[in-house]
Amino acid sequence: MTKPVAAAPFTGGRIELVVDSNEQRPYLFEKYPDVLVVRAKLATADYSIVGLESRFAIERKSTEDAYSTFSRGRGRFCRELERMDSMDFAAIVVEGDLRTLKYPPPSVEKVQPETVIKSLLAWTIDHNVRVFFASDRPGGELVVHALARAYLDRASSRTMVTW
Repeated sequence: MTKPVAAAPFTGGRIELVVDSNEQRPYLFEKYPDVLVVRAKLATADYSIVGLESRFAIERKSTEDAYSTFSRGRGRFCRELERMDSMDFAAIVVEGDLRTLKYPPPSVEKVQPETVIKSLLAWTIDHNVRVFFASDRPGGELVVHALARAYLDRASSRTMVTW
């Protein structure tokens, strides 16, 4: 399905990123001078682009968050994935790689690493969501920035193709 996408309001190529007001450890994007951070309540995910909140969403997960999603927050997160299904672009950025995810944090019990890894990957098939494994927190910030920039560059130059 093809949908025309209006570009978000730009000032000098700046990316106006919305960071959910509930985000406990938000990225500050201090190394990215083209980013203006706006704190606001988002209905879905942790990061979006001003004016495109219903079309672009990124959920950030630390390794501990990923495990917590399966131990006490799975129902809530599955509802969030369903909301992401209607978006042009939705992603989960995990602050860790597969090696990191193989070792559960001490605060999480009774969740097997294979469950976390297989579910994250299965969601790319079951939902309109991509999963990116960043090596660490700075890597996650880089991925969020790069995805927002790529989305805006493509949205401003042509029609986006959605799933």
